[in-house]
Formats: sequence, C-alpha cells, structure tokens
Amino acid sequence: MISVNLFVPDCTEAIGFYQNVFGAVIIAKQIGGPMGTRSIRFKIGGDHYALFDENPSIGAMSPNSLGGTPLCLQVFVDPALEWGTNEQGALVPFMGSGVKSIVKLALQNGSALLLPSTSRKPIVDLEDGSEMCNIRDPFGYIFSLCSQPKNRELLTLDKYFAVV
Repeated sequence: MISVNLFVPDCTEAIGFYQNVFGAVIIAKQIGGPMGTRSIRFKIGGDHYALFDENPSIGAMSPNSLGGTPLCLQVFVDPALEWGTNEQGALVPFMGSGVKSIVKLALQNGSALLLPSTSRKPIVDLEDGSEMCNIRDPFGYIFSLCSQPKNRELLTLDKYFAVV
C-alpha cells in the first residue's frame, strides 16, 4: 500500500477542503510531533493520504511555497451521483460522484480550473467515453479527475490520450 503525503500550510484548513470536496474520512490526527508538526491521516475512497504542516527547516514545503508541484494526483470517479454527509454533517459527494459534480464543489471551495494541455475546454470527453478535468486545489496540488471509461475494452495509450 502507498500513502500519499501532502505538505500544506495548515492541516486543519486542508482537511476541511478534502472532506468537503472528496468526502475524506479522518483516520488519525497528531499534533506536535517530533518536529512540532501536525499531521492528519485520512482516506478518500479506499486510498490513504496524510497531511503534514509544512516545515521549511527540514525541506517539507507545500507546492504554493515552492511555486508549483511536480506531480498530478489522478482520481478516478464513477459517473453515478452519490451524496452523503461528512463528519461535520456537510453534504458532500462520495467518490462515486461524477466529474462535473466534484469539479463544481472544488471550485466552490477555492480550487482553480486548469485546462488540459490537449484541449481548449475544461472538461474533456475522451475517446473511451470518459471525462477528464484538471484542478489545482487551494494548497497547490493538481488533481486530474477522470470518470471510469464507458468502453471497458483495453485501450492503447495513444487512444486513451486522444481527445474528441
């Protein structure tokens, strides 16, 4: 199992975003670790993540402090719209929500829409019948939100990345 660890300016603010947009569920919190850093472990769907307060003295910096991020986190979502409530009782999508619904929530919670390099429209319809959209969250991380392919047969990479 791999856990994605994200450095952010403020764990508490960041977990609120991930709960509101992706329905994140907190697994554990730690305040005042060995370096005085707070951390929050959480799940989105079945995937594990951790947030850590950035600490420049040990090289742990957020993308906003670095001026960008070298990675993109791809999240596959199901087109079926499913809603539920998070720990605070707020109405949020589960990872079964469609791309458009999650993009709307992300924008309402401070994300920026990024155009894919292969298109002039924010939500791209791919050849396999899926949708894809890139967002930058308020903390500088880029998420590529993709619906599950409607055509489940194996695709070559050139077909997968060909945009209608």
